[in-house]
Amino acid sequence: MIELVETLARRGMDDILEKTSVGRDIARRNREEGREEGHADSMVLLLRLNYGDIDDLQELAHKLVATNHEQHLKWVTDRVPLEQLRSV
Repeated sequence: MIELVETLARRGMDDILEKTSVGRDIARRNREEGREEGHADSMVLLLRLNYGDIDDLQELAHKLVATNHEQHLKWVTDRVPLEQLRSV
């Protein structure tokens, strides 16, 4: 499959996969993964700004983003106690 896509790309036909349901599904998953990474990066930044360099910064950020991203952004912005964030 990869060889076929590479061959098509060399011939200027690299948009063919984008027009298939498989291609659209791959693109959708990539957008979702990028969005999740962006949310986690933002949460790391907010946690660091509000709580400093805590030991479990990365893990906590991913945990908060995975459960209720918007609510947890508000909590971090409101500087709720770290114990509350960690108990999520």
